[in-house]
Formats: sequence, C-alpha cells, structure tokens
Amino acid sequence: MIPEEREMAPHLRTALTLTNVDLDMACRYHRIPLYFGESQEGLFLNLATIFSTSDGIPKHLSLSIDSLFNGLFEKDTVSFSLTQQNLEDLYHRFMQNWNQMSGERASIRAQRSTRNGEQELDTIFEDYKIKTREAFEQTPFGLINLRINDIDQVQSSFNSC
Repeated sequence: MIPEEREMAPHLRTALTLTNVDLDMACRYHRIPLYFGESQEGLFLNLATIFSTSDGIPKHLSLSIDSLFNGLFEKDTVSFSLTQQNLEDLYHRFMQNWNQMSGERASIRAQRSTRNGEQELDTIFEDYKIKTREAFEQTPFGLINLRINDIDQVQSSFNSC
C-alpha cells in the first residue's frame, strides 16, 4: 500500500460510516507491480472486489492498469468494472417465470376465488406499477464500464424495470 493511501484510509472509513455504508462487506484490493526501477517504467495491475453478506455474487468488480513511463505516472490507463445490486433477485424471478411458463397454470377464475384483500391490493399495485420507496432501493440493476485514459469507451446498464 502506498503511504498516501495508508494515511487516507482512516478518513475514508469515517466518511463511509457517516454515509451509512455497510462496512460488513468483504472488500479486497490488490496491486501487482510490474516495475523496472532502472528505467522508471512499468505497469501496476489493480484488482478490487466488494462482496456483500446478502449476495452470492460480488457487488463490485474492478480491474485497472496504471502506467509509469519516463517517470510520468498515469492512473487508470485502462479500467474495467462491473457493478450490480440485487441481480440474484432478477435471476430468481427469471427462473420462477420460466417454471411457471413450463408448468400448467390455474384458471383465472380459480385464482380470483382464492385471493384475499392483500393479494387484491398487490394486484392493483402491480397493474398500475405503483412502487414503494423500498422497491426502488431493491430494484436489480447492473453496470458494465470500460474506460481508457479516463474516457468511457463502453458503458452498458441493465435492470428489471
């Protein structure tokens, strides 16, 4: 770890605590130097992951390359990142819908006769696409990003809405 990064780490932890970020997430960062001291040239490969305790797949994956040529350091010469939130829920919904399509469905009349008031309200909310604030925070999404020299080359996002 670079001394400046070590010095900044407690300040970042305080800032994350103040913004209610879940510090229970398993975060890993690795820097692999490919450096030649004689010529002051080289590359630094940076790998970062953030795993949440609630998801099996990582919330964030990042790979970046820093370069040092002729004594000039350039951060994030190339970077690739994947960010997601609740994509497992999207996968589970997809599989449930797939199973429902392959199985036989009950008739609409039979479904109506077994509904209670809460189910009727849920149906109305779904029909009019009414969502609670919690639903927005739990909406699955993903983002793939490729940057070269601090310019986005490819940025793709996907969500369930």
